[in-house]
Amino acid sequence: MNGTRLDQAEIARRLDGKLGPGTAAIYEDLEPQLSLPAERLVEACTFLRDDPEIGLDYMRCLSGIDIPPDSMAVVIHLVSTRHRHRLVLRVETRRDRPSVPSVECVLPGAGWFEREAWDLLGIDFPGNGDLRRIMLPDEWIGHPLRKDYAESGAFFGIPTRRPESTEVVRDLAAGRRDPEEEV
Repeated sequence: MNGTRLDQAEIARRLDGKLGPGTAAIYEDLEPQLSLPAERLVEACTFLRDDPEIGLDYMRCLSGIDIPPDSMAVVIHLVSTRHRHRLVLRVETRRDRPSVPSVECVLPGAGWFEREAWDLLGIDFPGNGDLRRIMLPDEWIGHPLRKDYAESGAFFGIPTRRPESTEVVRDLAAGRRDPEEEV
């Protein structure tokens, strides 16, 4: 391990020093996060990667979160492979038109994670060079991890709904279902 391991408060202080006071706010959740405005995200990621004492050069994960009724968030987990400190960034966006700038230009692996967040939650990532479905068929309508997503009964004639597990157990116990039948 090289250098000094920095905590999130110190990284937030340095980020505010670089991008301006009040840019990063510590957001307490299961894991402390730095909350940033979307328009400063790419600049912040560049600074956090390039500053030799911070050196957050590896993106472990990027996730989208649906927060009804009015917002969504993108959470980015960063790690310094040199200093061994970690940081979680959080960017909130409007739910009716969710959009967060792509960080693929700074953290190339982000492209795949951004595609997943777009595919499943509908969060747009302007600047992503290949924003298309990654898990669902191209013909799929909607974004199924949104809390307001209404599942259709079938996709090209293939049923998409399965019985509730309690219903299956009840049917098995009553002898109305073959135990070898696929659910």
